[in-house]
Amino acid sequence: MKNKKIIMLTFLSFLTLFVMEDSAVLQETVYYPTFITGSGVPINEYTLFANSGWDGNWYVGTNMCWIKQFKKELLPQKDLFSKLYVGVKLGRAKTKPKIGAPPWEKEIIDGNIYIGVSSTPAWKVDQRYFLCKISDIPTEGDWENAITTTGESVWFYKEVPIDKISFDNDIWVCVYSNTPELTSVSSAPVLAGGWRERQQKDSVAWLNNEINGSPPTDPTTSLKTQIRAFDPAIILKLIPKGSENLEVKLQIASIVDGRENNFDEKVFYITSLTPNIYRLWMEVTQDKKEYKKISRYLYVPPYVFNLNIPMIPQEINGDFWLRFTAEDIFGNVGHTQEIQLNITRTQQQKQQQQTSPQEKKRKK
Repeated sequence: MKNKKIIMLTFLSFLTLFVMEDSAVLQETVYYPTFITGSGVPINEYTLFANSGWDGNWYVGTNMCWIKQFKKELLPQKDLFSKLYVGVKLGRAKTKPKIGAPPWEKEIIDGNIYIGVSSTPAWKVDQRYFLCKISDIPTEGDWENAITTTGESVWFYKEVPIDKISFDNDIWVCVYSNTPELTSVSSAPVLAGGWRERQQKDSVAWLNNEINGSPPTDPTTSLKTQIRAFDPAIILKLIPKGSENLEVKLQIASIVDGRENNFDEKVFYITSLTPNIYRLWMEVTQDKKEYKKISRYLYVPPYVFNLNIPMIPQEINGDFWLRFTAEDIFGNVGHTQEIQLNITRTQQQKQQQQTSPQEKKRKK
């Protein structure tokens, strides 16, 4: 047993786990975020509402604000961490028919999702933060048409300046939208949820359906409806000091031709040379200063992206550069090498770009 040690963890009165670890391995620093759900629900169990089946009317809209309390007793020692993120798990964004297009071509009912972070259940303007665009949320399926933007609900994270947050008080987080069109579950994305422990009678989550595009500002009236049976997928993620300096390395593994007659399509295979990748995307620039994301996020390998002429923003003409970017679970970002490309738009190409491959086939 030399250079070995036993770690004993008692989970339940009748279940004990013995873990053998080599002391040499323990000398290596292993970084990992600290996740705080505030309710005891494991982060992997927020699988309700936002994937499929019964949605529970758990939508995030301009008239629907979700509020969650993180009690100070659950917060760790603040000086061990360099960054704080609020995480929200969302899915089932809605689509609508695209004007002048066949029924299988839909467009997402877009908008913005925001969070608020405060020491009370009230949020001033400087305590509100943009979380994500709805067009980045996987959409709900269509019973009559095949659409390509569906998928499992995913976590979206927003960094909140940790020096603005006191760990000596409870942390209150709200989630809402200011997009006027989002007033029901038929138009808005859905917040994921998880089962709470049955014996818990207190509440750490509330719903306020009397807002109008902004969160409550009066703590005495903000908590309208208690939520007890389920727990909203709103969490805190704390980044340990040191991990904010980890490098993110990517590489383009191969480039192949895509589908024939699909606007000169190319397919890119990207590999990560470092672990703990959270998401990966494709972006372009014409000045090497401002980059525009032109793909959806990919969260799991294989990381495969297709590029064709209609995907290139209309304002780009001539030389431009393409790269792939990844963010890891600590919030660090890395890029592949840039690829120089060129597009010279003619009037004919612009007209072709506005015509889908399906339309071209129908005309033939």
